[in-house]
Amino acid sequence: MVLKVHSYPNNDRVMRVKIAALYVGAELEEVPVSLPLSGDVKERVPLGKVPYLETEDGSIVFESIAVLYYVGGLRADVDLLGRSHLEKARVVQWLSYVESYLSKTFPTLLYPHFRPENFKTNPLEEKSNEEQLLRVLKALNAHLTDHTYLASERVTVADIAVMPTLKRVFENIAGDDVRSQIPHVMRYFNTCMGKTNFAAVLGEVTLCEKSLRQKRDEQVKAKKAAEKAEKAKAKEATAAQPAAAPPAEKKEKPKNPLDLLPPTPFVMDEWKRQYSNNDTRPVALPWLWENIDKEGYTFWFCKYKYNDELQKTFMAANLITGWFQRIEHVRKFLFGNVHVFGKSGEGVEISGVWIIRGTMDPTDDNLMGKDDAAYYDWRKMCSDDPADKALIEDYCAWDGDFKGASELEFNQGKTFK
Repeated sequence: MVLKVHSYPNNDRVMRVKIAALYVGAELEEVPVSLPLSGDVKERVPLGKVPYLETEDGSIVFESIAVLYYVGGLRADVDLLGRSHLEKARVVQWLSYVESYLSKTFPTLLYPHFRPENFKTNPLEEKSNEEQLLRVLKALNAHLTDHTYLASERVTVADIAVMPTLKRVFENIAGDDVRSQIPHVMRYFNTCMGKTNFAAVLGEVTLCEKSLRQKRDEQVKAKKAAEKAEKAKAKEATAAQPAAAPPAEKKEKPKNPLDLLPPTPFVMDEWKRQYSNNDTRPVALPWLWENIDKEGYTFWFCKYKYNDELQKTFMAANLITGWFQRIEHVRKFLFGNVHVFGKSGEGVEISGVWIIRGTMDPTDDNLMGKDDAAYYDWRKMCSDDPADKALIEDYCAWDGDFKGASELEFNQGKTFK
């Protein structure tokens, strides 16, 4: 049989499915996808998350645990789902444990280091997340004190579910100081990695001596010490030098291409005042439609490409705040509302609507910040189109149906003005 698993590359949740496929002897084809999902697939995968599985007859199974459970149950004689009724219940128990605690905690400690421009956290949150991860690992350690595997005396999908996550944790977050506190988890981890099917998918393991946070703190400390020494050295050198020569004439900074556009009758600052000082739907929006210069400004819809990776609403909000800070230099050309939809642990999305000077592509270096804009899919909107106009109004008002943007409930919004 040939099964197709659809996802982006190097997804830990796909690794689980690949291990299960090896155990049951199923042929698995990985199909790369572009996010957000569209067309018929979007209707069949309600929240648009990956991975999802396509069976031989074209049926769709979505949600990673359901995909793993389906593949693991293809051969009853392998017993990946447990033998007895009790074992089957314990398999589900540990699948729930892994998803509810381990898989939800470690990304908050990982993403801020690999993509700091998009995922920020404060020291208190970081400390709390580290403590939560250690509690989860210690509870696992207590269970494994007198158990070889999680749910049975044989490998089940519960073990397959936890191993890719443990590998990521041990390679990046749980250093020697943490691993020394969970010897039974380490014995269990090594036992599983010694099995051919696990090793074939997960590959070699390089345990970290120190966590990413510890390495970062050491680098920051070393950098501060170096800067302090450099300042002291520069101060000594300055004291020994003769009077400085008069400063060279400052070169005029090149103008932003948007400054060179033809004049427009639409005054962005006045729109921002109208928006800030009046009720949005009854006053501000009518003013906008009456005064907008459709030749001099364009409307754009943006949607974050990696919504499936977002676990917490606060992380999504931090991502938006960081983006806004990095485009401060072009504030006079832009107005936007970028919102967070959904709930932590249930599905989180980011999307927004912008009014932008001129017709420049938002991913241009001179506008939205090339690195930030590249994380979003962009669509030029037409305010004469009733659907687009309604969507623009919903984003400005922070309420409405948000039809065509998100099926999740509005959580919070941020305005760039």
